[in-house]
Amino acid sequence: MKHLYHLAIIGLLISSLYVQAQTTTRLKKVMIERYNPQISSYEKQDSVEYYYAPGNGGAISVEEVTGVGNPFHRFEPATFLPGMLYDSALAYRRQMNTPGQAFQKNIQAINNMAIDKFTRYNYNMTNWIKGDTVSNTYSNNKLTKQVYNGDILEYIYNSGKLDTLKVSNVGGGSATISYSYYNYSISDINYLYTYGTYTQQVKDHYVYSPSTTLPDQVVHTIYNPGTSQWDTVNVKTYTYNNNLVTQEQFLEYNQHGHTGVVTTYKIDIQYDNQNRRLEDIIWEDFYIHGPSYAGLVKHMRKQYTYNQYDKLATYNVDHWDSASNSWQPLLDTAMGYASKTWFEYEVYWPASIIQAKRNATDIKLFPCPASDFIRIEATFEKAESFTASIVDISGRIVRQWNEENIQQYTRTVPLTELPSGNFILKLSGNRLNSITCFTVAR
Repeated sequence: MKHLYHLAIIGLLISSLYVQAQTTTRLKKVMIERYNPQISSYEKQDSVEYYYAPGNGGAISVEEVTGVGNPFHRFEPATFLPGMLYDSALAYRRQMNTPGQAFQKNIQAINNMAIDKFTRYNYNMTNWIKGDTVSNTYSNNKLTKQVYNGDILEYIYNSGKLDTLKVSNVGGGSATISYSYYNYSISDINYLYTYGTYTQQVKDHYVYSPSTTLPDQVVHTIYNPGTSQWDTVNVKTYTYNNNLVTQEQFLEYNQHGHTGVVTTYKIDIQYDNQNRRLEDIIWEDFYIHGPSYAGLVKHMRKQYTYNQYDKLATYNVDHWDSASNSWQPLLDTAMGYASKTWFEYEVYWPASIIQAKRNATDIKLFPCPASDFIRIEATFEKAESFTASIVDISGRIVRQWNEENIQQYTRTVPLTELPSGNFILKLSGNRLNSITCFTVAR
């Protein structure tokens, strides 16, 4: 069942990233150094180089690199990254017997700004051996089916929103994940796992404050057939400032021998005041000194720097040293070695960043540049139902809504929560695929 759960999470990530924002820079190389305590220095470890067809590009978001709300996330640059429209990637490892020989390569088939197929090959010192494969099927710019090494994920939409995700496993297991919404925000995710005669029901319930679209809590429950009750397992709570999450706490209920509620970890997130970029994440953990220890203790810090293109340049991980009462590049039994990750980019000319229209006779955005709002005016050849998305330069969807059966369209969209910078408005429907750039300047 755990395998099916991870497949579902991978599928959700891919489904949420079908919009690919083109920029004038693309990621070229990722290099990882890990701290070696025996020599008290960092050593080069893995590196990955990306290659693109003319006009294609890609970048990894900070969230993909860090797994912001997942303390145990480890960034693997050679994995399948759905936002990266590269044609091939070569991964190198310092410990390989043949210097300069890649140990892994990924090949992607790109079609209409989407990944149709991903294939991984592993080098066995003499030949390339085919490994993992991922095949994607799309309809109306949305991912509808994915085959991952024989596992099948089917995406079913309703009114432009993901309604059901079905996961079928070649080993006989399956999962059905259904979504409920309130005012276009997720209210519940229901998981039904089946393996032979065994079934398990799990539910995530999202709690919002009035007039907000960001959850205050996510309550994770499991159905107990013995008592016919839903047992609360854990709760994630969030704190925000200007629509940016600044703290996450993870509360466990009656877990690991503890009775009652225990705050097992807390994550504090800091941003650049000017650009609203992630700068620092500090993780405090309950179990660092064993389950009998009562209280949160500093555990790990993640820090980020950015380059002149406003892209992630470095990502560093350190651990807390209680002896010196400071952050140090230490070995941690749970998280592994301290590390530094470097990102290199190259400038390129996108194949298309503004003109990608079909069935759109006239689309206007004003004022330009915008400050507090932007007004959309559009005329379509026929009445359209579509999804409107505002995407930032990293490819992250910052605003999304649906419209039904419209031919003459006007809407004023408030932008007060967005930072200064470049954005893309994308309209996607059965006969509509429009991308238009605009700038927010204050």
